[in-house]
Amino acid sequence: RQYRIPLALTYGMTETASGVVTLKPEDFLSGNSGNNSCGQVLPHAKVTIRNGTGEIVEALSTGVITIEAKSLFHGYYSPSTNLALESELSKFPNRLQTLQSDDLGYFDQQGYLYTVGRRSNKIITGGENVFPAEVEQVIRGTGLVSDVCVIGLPDDYWGQVVTAVFVPSSDQVSVAMVQQKVEGNLSKFKCPKDWVAVESLPRNGQGKLNYQQVKVIARDCLSN
Repeated sequence: RQYRIPLALTYGMTETASGVVTLKPEDFLSGNSGNNSCGQVLPHAKVTIRNGTGEIVEALSTGVITIEAKSLFHGYYSPSTNLALESELSKFPNRLQTLQSDDLGYFDQQGYLYTVGRRSNKIITGGENVFPAEVEQVIRGTGLVSDVCVIGLPDDYWGQVVTAVFVPSSDQVSVAMVQQKVEGNLSKFKCPKDWVAVESLPRNGQGKLNYQQVKVIARDCLSN
């Protein structure tokens, strides 16, 4: 936005043959749809937000992002199907019609989609749902960290404990400094109970976090 480059941000995945939601360049540049919006649904697709029982929820309600599209893949390969390299589509008689993603999100009242995290990463602490992406955004907003990952660690009392593993932006940054800035911007149950400062977070060649390694690092640091 700073340099007025007209980007079209897109939401999609391999299973949907790329994008099903796009933020138009003019929306991206204006920022009218919000900084975190993925955009609006493309004509070939239908995207709904559903609750745990599969019912469609209303605007501004968070749920599972569910996708219907002509571009959906036929299914996942399994050795038991004896699928030939030529992709015999007849081996998929029950072609997938609807894809329930691992992503959680919501639509605003103008039909713009927002993602809030992954179902598999959701933390349940004391019966409350915490989405790591929301907590990470607040922590980054302090300006005191250069990288952060929020995870849930098992706990006998809470079920899971919200834990922040972060890289301080300088040697002068302490856990107490970050914690103090965060606590005024998050509900109490969303605030990390445990904090771990590290030199770097484990990422793969694509820059994606290795959550299993992050959990190992956090457990080791907290047990020492």
